[in-house]
Amino acid sequence: MKLTILYGSATGNAEHIAKELASSINNGKSSSSSSPFFDSADVMECNHFKRKKLFETWSQPPSSSQPAIMKRHALIVVCSTSGNGDAPENASRFVRHIKKPPTATTSMPLEHVAYAVLGLGDTNYDKFCEASKVIDKKLHEWGAKRGMALTCADEATGLEEAVEPWLENVLINLEKACTVENDDSVKEVGDIGEATNVLNEEVKEKLVISSSASAQFTSNAATDHAARNGQSTKSILSPDDNTAQSNDKIITNPISTTLPNKSPTPLYILYGSATGNSEHISKDLCSTYQSYLSNPSFLGYFPSVTCCELNQFKKKCLDAWSTPPDPTNLNIKHGIIIVCSTTGNANAPENADRFLRWLKREPTKIFQHCAYAILGLGDSNYDVFNAMGKVIDKRLNELGGTRALKVALADEATGLEEVVDPWVGSVIGKLSVACRGQNELVNTVAPTPAHVGSTVSSPPRKIASASTASTSVAPPKAIVDPHTFKDEEKKMDTVDEIIAPNKNASSTMDNGVCSMGVWAIRKLLSLSPDDPLPTIPNSSLPNVMTSLSSCELIHEDANGTTTHRARGGSIADNMTVSSASSGYLYTFNSPYESKILNARYLTATDVECAKKVAKDVIVPPDASTEDEKILSAMKMYDEYFPLSSSPVDNKELQQHQQHLRCEKNGKRVIEMVLSLPDDFTLEYEPGDSVGLIVPNTPQSIQFILTMLERNHGILPSQKISVDAAHPITVEQAVRSKIDLCSPIKKKQLYLLSLHATDPDEERALRLLSGGNGKEGCANLFSRYVEEQYRTVVDVLREFPSSQSITLEGLLGCLPSIPPRYYSVCSSPLLDRQSATNETYNFHLKVAFSVVDYLTPSIPDVANSHRRIGGLATRRLECVCSPYLCNPHHAAANASSTSLKLPTIHIFPKPTHEFRLPPNMSTPLILIGPGTGIAPFIGFLSHRQAQLALLESTEAAEMVSEGTWRGGYELDREDLALSKGDTRGLNLAADYMSKNHHTGDIDLFFGCRHSDHDYLYKKELEEFKSRGILTNLYVAFSRDGGKQEKTYVQTLMQNDVQCGKRVVLMIMEKSASVYVCGDGNAMGKDVQETIVSLLAKSLEAKGECTSIDEARDRATAYVDQMKKSGRFVLDIWS
Repeated sequence: MKLTILYGSATGNAEHIAKELASSINNGKSSSSSSPFFDSADVMECNHFKRKKLFETWSQPPSSSQPAIMKRHALIVVCSTSGNGDAPENASRFVRHIKKPPTATTSMPLEHVAYAVLGLGDTNYDKFCEASKVIDKKLHEWGAKRGMALTCADEATGLEEAVEPWLENVLINLEKACTVENDDSVKEVGDIGEATNVLNEEVKEKLVISSSASAQFTSNAATDHAARNGQSTKSILSPDDNTAQSNDKIITNPISTTLPNKSPTPLYILYGSATGNSEHISKDLCSTYQSYLSNPSFLGYFPSVTCCELNQFKKKCLDAWSTPPDPTNLNIKHGIIIVCSTTGNANAPENADRFLRWLKREPTKIFQHCAYAILGLGDSNYDVFNAMGKVIDKRLNELGGTRALKVALADEATGLEEVVDPWVGSVIGKLSVACRGQNELVNTVAPTPAHVGSTVSSPPRKIASASTASTSVAPPKAIVDPHTFKDEEKKMDTVDEIIAPNKNASSTMDNGVCSMGVWAIRKLLSLSPDDPLPTIPNSSLPNVMTSLSSCELIHEDANGTTTHRARGGSIADNMTVSSASSGYLYTFNSPYESKILNARYLTATDVECAKKVAKDVIVPPDASTEDEKILSAMKMYDEYFPLSSSPVDNKELQQHQQHLRCEKNGKRVIEMVLSLPDDFTLEYEPGDSVGLIVPNTPQSIQFILTMLERNHGILPSQKISVDAAHPITVEQAVRSKIDLCSPIKKKQLYLLSLHATDPDEERALRLLSGGNGKEGCANLFSRYVEEQYRTVVDVLREFPSSQSITLEGLLGCLPSIPPRYYSVCSSPLLDRQSATNETYNFHLKVAFSVVDYLTPSIPDVANSHRRIGGLATRRLECVCSPYLCNPHHAAANASSTSLKLPTIHIFPKPTHEFRLPPNMSTPLILIGPGTGIAPFIGFLSHRQAQLALLESTEAAEMVSEGTWRGGYELDREDLALSKGDTRGLNLAADYMSKNHHTGDIDLFFGCRHSDHDYLYKKELEEFKSRGILTNLYVAFSRDGGKQEKTYVQTLMQNDVQCGKRVVLMIMEKSASVYVCGDGNAMGKDVQETIVSLLAKSLEAKGECTSIDEARDRATAYVDQMKKSGRFVLDIWS
């Protein structure tokens, strides 16, 4: 029997569900029945109902060609709700059609149809799933038989909670409705309690299908919002708590008289990771414990380990957690370790969001048979520090879990290792105590991994140099330092060129005295060439864990073919919901290949170099590889933009001019236009960021490939399988699987010391990895690695005897390349731009600083600085050269296909907080120095487009008022302009209407020089002249040779009128404040300045008796603003 599936989709989720369901039926893989009643399915947009003449077909009984048992046509509708109750564009005509009274001769034109409706919505909006509710109700009024009660899936709490059970039951119930002759339909929304013949109890609990359920989900969403903003009625246990909460069972549980030697269940390690830190820590801990399990003398409590993402908890963990591990002894617990990071300002990572939503809603004591330990990774630059770790710890305790040790909160701003290392060394031992039902006074504690290493195995041994391509030796794996994963471009840099300390030093090393690395360490320690390097004990060295990854060399068959694994998983698994307003199909693991459509310098940067690079390197079609072109282009940029001045004969003015030129050379900002898919599968809102995925630098790739071929005979073209994945070449693995371009970490240095064959190099590497406590060696790691930004490639080059490390060793000790995130500076309402008279369909814009700077010199060594370039930004500057030299001309060339468009892989990174207020009358204060201005350009562009849409819609209403066309009266929804309609708008005109009240918008921007890095100057002045921007305040920190620098916060503080305006906007007009930029200084300084201004105002008005009282009240007011979403930050370190 044939099934018709209609979908109305705004973001792709409804379409994806409908097409996957149709595909499973057409391929005979439907899971609803072992003998499927439906053997084929037609799937289409709702608006295609007329083209397919569906209502004509449905008006008649099923044809005689269908089985005799079939009494009705079968219909499924999957429809989302966009905005606040609107149908998606590809379902709007269908909804309007069924909202009209039937015009057929019968009042029941769909009496020969049985149907089921799945709605996708968001309880953050007032009209939750409104479009699907209308469709369900109108189909029923037109005579169709409801085969299954309306199911409403909530995007705010997780679509999969409702979608998966609906998919399991919809075909079975629709089959019943199509084959029975009575017309006792399943009741509509609100009557699910009577529909026991349709859904079993378990399914009913999972579906959001009643008005009461809708209200409950709205309440849950409000509770979630309160939890995110620190409004919980219960306090969250913090590391400063000296006592466990009342629900903590370590002390109160009675000790069993017989303690188990082994746990009946495995140790569960789950992680939520956005950048890779949590994942690496979890997998390190897992692999280390597994390695100890192979030792017969190991006394560990847990017999095995299950390690997975938090979002896999239902599949791999939940069934076990809900039952006691030993029914005869309820003191025995399951052991759970959770490592979770916090993204943005209190958001869950993408691979942990479902778990968090479930955890917040779960009402039962599901963890009463579990003991747990939580490690949170966060950044104190954000107001809500480590929110996910705190929330998980609190909720597990509230749901009956036994806290084995207090939640550990690691701070990325100060260094994760300070908290992570001691936590890793003790967590399994303390968790074993809690899981056995013991308290901490019992002395039969299972050894922790840190202790076991010294009792059951020999001290660290040297790793033999490999002479073949064997991968049997897997060096230990280091936990990743947080600074690898900063969002700001400068913290993501890599070395573009290694500058030797000086020619004499280089020749000395060539003469065999010592390697460059040993020479540098001696210099930093002020040692003579004859002085021996200090030695340090093994106890001072970091704990090195086992390898995360394994790799296997692959030999192709005679045909040279390899097989690739097909993507699998359920329909819900394939949906990626990343924000409260949109679903995204593109992720870090499945990015979109975007074309670079155009680019321009936002700074007053000379474009002559870009012209030369474009003409001589990038554009000409020749035999050069892309890497060779990038290398040549970078060299040309380095030569054209020197960062250090040449000596001048005592001419102070010339020296100053050279210094100023070099300073401006290092400050280059680019705006880049990126293409988006034309099927709306990658959508964004102002305030969102986009992640860019880039490979390692050509220099680092070539160095590692040469090293592997020379030392191990591994060719770049050989195939390997990493962690049993589909085969890739060695070159591909080195290019994109491991991070070669972030600063090396102490544990990686120690690992390289195990490979070093030269004694002095081994001692130097050990000093770097663990010598901070050694007299005279303090800050050695900071001075040699952090200040000089040395990567693993630098260390391998400067300590050549460590180059015996294998490919598997590199894959095991190095993390993946983190994505680079940049704020979007455009509006999704503007699919086309007219600034350059060129057309771009479906695009977004980002702005970024080209990271290019010099490190400090080694003391007493001339010219020992190093030039550091951003991994992503330097590469993008090179590939964008044809655009940078002339954006208009380059865009024209690109559109005529004379220039091959460069591409880059991207994926969306939505935000829940950094959004424009829904009410346009809300006043705004926008504070964004430097590239922090980028999202505010998106805000202002979006507000401009919103007003244009509003004006154009009202104009259409006036023109069509009182008209009648073809017997069809025009509704407002027929007149409203869609995103596509905005392409024809002329946004250059001043269209501000007296009839629309919009809130004031004040913007604060700061830069160094008014003539160089005043970003978006023209655009900001135009926004102000059109009335979009009310006030524009700009601070120039280095203009005119001023001794005292002026920043945005000093402008607020020192300009009396400016300060009064800030107080007026916040206190009297209830403005929302948005801050974007560097959180290390600016973010905190701005907050302090606003508190100070408010306090002075309160004291001046006589509302406080002292300045201290005024400051306390002002601080409390700002804190309340943050909780209510009126003070929002997007900052980086």
